[in-house]
Amino acid sequence: MAAKLNMIGDKMSTGIGNHKLISNTNSPYSKPKAECPYCSSICEADFVDIGVGNVQCSPYYCLNCGASEISYLDTKKLTEIEKETGWYEPNTPVSENANTCDGVLVDHKTAKQLYNIGLLDKKRLDKSPQIVYIECNERDVLLHSLNQERKATWKH
Repeated sequence: MAAKLNMIGDKMSTGIGNHKLISNTNSPYSKPKAECPYCSSICEADFVDIGVGNVQCSPYYCLNCGASEISYLDTKKLTEIEKETGWYEPNTPVSENANTCDGVLVDHKTAKQLYNIGLLDKKRLDKSPQIVYIECNERDVLLHSLNQERKATWKH
C-alpha cells in the first residue's frame, strides 16, 4: 500500500491533520516542526535520511500537552475535535501504528534497539487490508480484502 501524503505548502505529512508547519528552509534535509493545534507549542516528528532527503517516520508529538498527529492508517474512533484537527487530543494514546514502548512514543533509532531486545510494543499486522482482485467474469470484478473486517464488492 502506498503512503498517502498530504501536501502542506511545499512540505508533506503522512498524517491527516491540517498542520501549521514551521520551517526555515526548503532543503529536502529539513526537519520541519509543527504547531500544536491545542496549545500552540512547537512539535517535532522523527525523520530518517533516505539518501535524497529526509522522510517523516513518526507522528508529530507535543511535549507540552501530549497531543499527537493521527496517521491515515489509524482505525480507532475519533472525536469531533480530532477529526477537525487531525491530531489526537492532549494526554491520549499516540497513533496505534507509531513505534512505542509501554505506550510511550519512541524515535526510530530507539525503536530498533527496543525491537532487537524484544521490548518494542507489538502491533497487529492484520489490520492493514491486503487487496486481491479476482475476475468473476468479463464484466464483474470482485474486490476482496483478506482482512475479514474490510470486505467490499465493486461492479465494473
